[in-house]
Amino acid sequence: ATALPPLLWALGLAPLALLAPAIALRELPAGGADRTALVLWGFIAFEFCCGLYAPAVSAVKSAFVPEGLRSSVYNAYRVPMNAAVLAVLLADLPPDTTLLGCIALLVISLGAGATLLAAPAAAAGPTSAVDGAAVDSRSASGYTAVAAQDPQEVVESAREEVSI
Repeated sequence: ATALPPLLWALGLAPLALLAPAIALRELPAGGADRTALVLWGFIAFEFCCGLYAPAVSAVKSAFVPEGLRSSVYNAYRVPMNAAVLAVLLADLPPDTTLLGCIALLVISLGAGATLLAAPAAAAGPTSAVDGAAVDSRSASGYTAVAAQDPQEVVESAREEVSI
């Protein structure tokens, strides 16, 4: 997938960008100009990484997650994400500790993104049956074949696949 290098850049730079605010909050005195500058520029750099991440991860998700399952898969990933946010908010940790935890999670996500780079193209996503033929759901022809069908037929076919 050609979108993985930008994804790896975003996931690799993001922990480095957050490291400056984490160190500044822990080591520099409150209210100092150096601390404020490091925190500000660290978060600006992190927002730049977020700007890289959003389109890159969208391209990767479209390549690896079948179109018919996207909403279900995305919702399944939102549950643990919201649980992590809730845990951080309820733990009432100091900001520097919270940032260090975010850095750790970003490093883990960098490792997960690197495994996608090593994944062979054939194993990148499941196939689905469309009109009795196995069609790679990541390919443009798979999307076209599904889009050309009657939406009601697609829903019926998906229900049959799930019940098998």
